[in-house]
Amino acid sequence: MSEPFAIITSAGQVVGERALKEYSLHPKSKQLSYDVFYKQYGTLGLAEPHYKLEQLAGLMEVNTFHARCIKTKANDVAGVGWELAPKVDNPDEAQKKTAEDILGSQWLSLTDTLVRMIVDYEAIGNGYLEIGREGGDPNGRVLMISHIPGHTVRVHKDENKYCQVRGMRRAWFKAFGYEMDVDVGSGEEHPLGSLPLDQRANEILAFRSYTARSDYYGVPDVLPALGSILGNQAAEEYNIKFFSNFGVPSYAVYISGDYELGEPDENGEYEIVKMVREYFEGLSKKPHSTLVFGIPSRGGGQVQVEIKPLAVDIKDASFKLYRKDNRDEVFSAHGVPPYRAGVAETGSLGGSTAQMSDRIYFESIITPRQRMIEDVFNHYILPTWGVTDWSFSLNRIFEEEWADDQATAQFLFSSGAMTPNQLIAYFGERFGIQPDPTNPLLEAYYLGGKELGAETPAPSMLETFSKAASPEEVLQAKLGELYNKAGKKLISRLKEKGIPAEDLSRKAMAEELKKLTPQFQEAAFELAKEQAAKSAAKVAAGIGTKVGEFLPSVEENLKKTIFQACERTMERVTGNVMDNLAKSYADGLGIKDAANRLNEVFDGLKNFEAERTARTVINSAQNSAAHSVLADHGEYRQWITANDDRVRGNDPKDIADHVSLHGLIAAPGENYPNGLAFPGDTSGDIEEWINCRCTEVPYFMPAGKMAPPGLPYFSEDDIIDIEVESVEVEE
Repeated sequence: MSEPFAIITSAGQVVGERALKEYSLHPKSKQLSYDVFYKQYGTLGLAEPHYKLEQLAGLMEVNTFHARCIKTKANDVAGVGWELAPKVDNPDEAQKKTAEDILGSQWLSLTDTLVRMIVDYEAIGNGYLEIGREGGDPNGRVLMISHIPGHTVRVHKDENKYCQVRGMRRAWFKAFGYEMDVDVGSGEEHPLGSLPLDQRANEILAFRSYTARSDYYGVPDVLPALGSILGNQAAEEYNIKFFSNFGVPSYAVYISGDYELGEPDENGEYEIVKMVREYFEGLSKKPHSTLVFGIPSRGGGQVQVEIKPLAVDIKDASFKLYRKDNRDEVFSAHGVPPYRAGVAETGSLGGSTAQMSDRIYFESIITPRQRMIEDVFNHYILPTWGVTDWSFSLNRIFEEEWADDQATAQFLFSSGAMTPNQLIAYFGERFGIQPDPTNPLLEAYYLGGKELGAETPAPSMLETFSKAASPEEVLQAKLGELYNKAGKKLISRLKEKGIPAEDLSRKAMAEELKKLTPQFQEAAFELAKEQAAKSAAKVAAGIGTKVGEFLPSVEENLKKTIFQACERTMERVTGNVMDNLAKSYADGLGIKDAANRLNEVFDGLKNFEAERTARTVINSAQNSAAHSVLADHGEYRQWITANDDRVRGNDPKDIADHVSLHGLIAAPGENYPNGLAFPGDTSGDIEEWINCRCTEVPYFMPAGKMAPPGLPYFSEDDIIDIEVESVEVEE
């Protein structure tokens, strides 16, 4: 169909074809705004960035989600404060006081300064700190640390100095440690220490988000989503501009045939448009009257008029989906979980999955930025104060993992499974202490506070767990050992061969993990089989029967399920390791930093991944065996949760809802409302069974009661009484 002649809005306005074209979403110029360094790049020898930094900075003002992501990342990186941690035994407290006095005496607090720098880093890909030395001495102590707005700075092509322009004023800075004086006004270079103090440029520390396209500037994470930001902006401007003038489109008027337009007025509007407006204005005043059109024709030709209602709701929904897709792309580009930016969605990641999402966010986005800042302070700034016994570190937000690890380590140490040196090796970096292998007391095992004698071999971690821990903890320890073994081998290979540059090389290195798949499968299956047998026997005793040995078919099905789950897990883990190596290569990390980053992945595998896998495998095996017994005997089954705040469904963001399943009874042969035959049934959606702690127990129908007829599942409130009619017998 052709374009409508006019649109009738809810405000009773007639919007003609000309106005529609004016308000349509025509492509607009995306040229960036005026650059204050225009025509100065060549004359000053400055490197021109690929993107206008002023406009990149301005994107925060036009997109809510982009701005929120930047503020969230900046506060997570630097907004929690800082501390000085000891690097040696008996550190010099005077050094600490010196550092704390200088860092704490800045005009703007160091925390605020670093937050502002990270805002620039995320907004334009570049962040800068101005450094001022004591007495202007090029080798003196650093006394001033100040933020420089990143969009006002350009780097010289020699990379030894930087120019800042604000309005008509210009100031130069020299790269930190550059062995020349730079004139603050002209940028000219002179021998070190030769310029008067008031002419010497201060130093600058540059932080760049690496891009392969430039040796001088970084680019922000959000750059690939630039189209989404501009698309949302265009949609918003269109909405405001159109609807504030005309209202909501309600009808489209189509006029076809041999009609007369009439003469245009001084505004270019034809007489026929005025006629249509007058007709509808009259109709809006008398809404129940009949609308009669009189359209002038040429020579008595036929004219057709068609009025069609517009599906505004559908178009509005499409508009919202478009904006939501753009919003999600911004979140993805930043790597920020939506809820951390203040967006809560029904059905989004929740429970333990949300915790894992948080961990990934902090490990892959926040921690690398914190280390970037820490490395600069520890390598460049602290040495100017003669501080060698302490290191600068930014505070982390998450401490739950620390508390969990601490409790586990305390259990292992008191059970004789860890030595003091092993504890120091794991936790010592936080406190700046190192293991001492020359001290025999630190190499000994202790049980109940007493050193184990030479004649009593120290129990292994797995032996200790097997005696005192749950089946899930035993399997977690076994899987953790395998991850630890693979991690050490992979990191050793990384240090020997370097960071692989190609996908095939990274894949070959990561394949080391896949070699562990059979060991994972066997470890999981043996323990799962044992627990399944115990669970089946326990349930059988509860319903007054016995079970014999596992049937080969039941055992084979259990083995198949566990083996497939382990394969999927190892595929995912291998992919994570490859991505980690690829990011380290793209970020230009050295081997040591890349090894540290990879070690963090394996720390997560030894803890969270091993725990989740162990809980899922054991719980699924136990419930599967119990369900098999109950199903064979035609028993009712009841879903029981852990009944605490961690049950999925308590958090509005949880995809699965097990809270509503608690106490629900399933009839023989029927599934529960979520489609699972039993808790941990891996044939259902993964959100329903992964890391699930729920169990299934037999339900005994009370005397005189019966299940409601025809219901596959029901609650105890639905159970009905059995009606018994009394019958008189004639004698």
